[in-house]
Amino acid sequence: MRADVTAADAFCPWARNLDTAERLSRLRAIRAIVCLTCGRPGEVPARFLDRAERDAAALVPALNVSHALALAGCRHVLASDAALHRRRP
Repeated sequence: MRADVTAADAFCPWARNLDTAERLSRLRAIRAIVCLTCGRPGEVPARFLDRAERDAAALVPALNVSHALALAGCRHVLASDAALHRRRP
């Protein structure tokens, strides 16, 4: 994970210590949630998340765009993704 991702932002696909396969899985999961629940306001974030699957340098821009989801009324996306990846006993 890049050093320019703060501890507060180290969640979902931006979490620290994820291997590449898990990071890709989480990027795809959050992109699917965005596409299914946000409609048109989610098109740009979905594109950034898709790009981040192929280019690790796009992770931080994807994070920045994901912050805009809350402004678009889609803050439940991040909550849904966090619930999906919550550790279970």
